[in-house]
Amino acid sequence: MKKTITTLLLLLLSLRMTGQIDYLEPIKDYSKYKSELSGYYSNVLSLLSTGLSKKPYACYAVIPSFSPEYTVSAETKNGKYYLISNTLSQNSWQAEKSTIKVNTKSTEISKTLYQALGELLQMASNSGHGRLNNRTGWNDLLF
Repeated sequence: MKKTITTLLLLLLSLRMTGQIDYLEPIKDYSKYKSELSGYYSNVLSLLSTGLSKKPYACYAVIPSFSPEYTVSAETKNGKYYLISNTLSQNSWQAEKSTIKVNTKSTEISKTLYQALGELLQMASNSGHGRLNNRTGWNDLLF
C-alpha cells in the first residue's frame, strides 16, 4: 500500500500541469466574447493602454489570475526611444474600475535596445507557432 501511494505521488508530482505551457499563446479578439469576459478584457486593456501610443513598436500585456495586470511597451517620442511600463494598482477582476490606478514608469533606451526588444518579442510570440502541426488549436486560432 505504501509503495502504491508513493508511486502515485511521484507520478502526480512529476507530470506537468495541463494549464501550463512553455510558450506565449495569443487570445481571441476580446470583443468576440459574449460573456462577462468581454467587459473584463475591454476594461483591463483600456486601462493598460493609458498613455501609450496607438501603434507601439513592441508591446505586450500580462494578465495574471491573482495579481495586478501590467503592460510593457517600446515606443518613440520626439525621436527618442522609451520603454514604458503600466501596472494596475490592483487586480482589475477583483476591483471596481474607478478604484484602480495606473502606475506608469518610463525610461529612455538606446536604439539598439529598442530594436532588440522588438525582435525578442517577435521571437517569443512566434515560439508557439507550429506546435500543433499547423492545426487549429482549442481556442480556434491557427498555429
